[in-house]
Amino acid sequence: MLVLSAAEVRALLDLDELVEALRVAMIELSAGRVSAPPRVAALVPEHDAMLAAMPAYLPSAGALASKLVSLFPGNRDQPTHQALICCFDPATGTPAAVMDGGYLTAARTAGGSALATRLLARPDAGDVTVVGTGVQAGAHARALARLPGWSRSGDSITTTVELEDFRAAMLYTGAVAYLADTANHHPDVLIQWNKVTLTLSTHSAGGLTSNDTALAERINALR
Repeated sequence: MLVLSAAEVRALLDLDELVEALRVAMIELSAGRVSAPPRVAALVPEHDAMLAAMPAYLPSAGALASKLVSLFPGNRDQPTHQALICCFDPATGTPAAVMDGGYLTAARTAGGSALATRLLARPDAGDVTVVGTGVQAGAHARALARLPGWSRSGDSITTTVELEDFRAAMLYTGAVAYLADTANHHPDVLIQWNKVTLTLSTHSAGGLTSNDTALAERINALR
């Protein structure tokens, strides 16, 4: 059985892939194709605390799992929320993995907000405000600020990069082309002397997907 620590979960979890998985899972949930009963909890009244269980089965992903999360609001030297996630083989029920659920819980909640923001924000929206200073505030800031320099317009994201001169713009465009070919995902490119404008959208999916955000992150690394 696989056992993953908090550090290993953090290192392995790709936030863009997480948002895309949430998009699919939420569609499946809305369509009634997910078994996700209301959580149950054992109360710990002397600490005004609880231990909750949150099972779910997502057939399309072959995912059968349950989260155990404790809520101890009086904690000072430890997080108020601590969790484990247990994954099972959906064909046999055999335990397959146990992982720390603290970081994953924060990332999933923030990923849901990031997905909602992408889908519901006005096309011309360019700024977002996060109110708070706790774990969730930090997770939301990371999830919502994944693509500095890019703006959303309808079903695409766009960035304009200003280079030193025309030759630098052409070299930059060549580097973008290499990344795009490697990812097998290609932006629309507009070159205006020393300015390069890139637009990303997954036309086959009818809008933005993790392919766009992942390539945008790699392009940002060129700056």
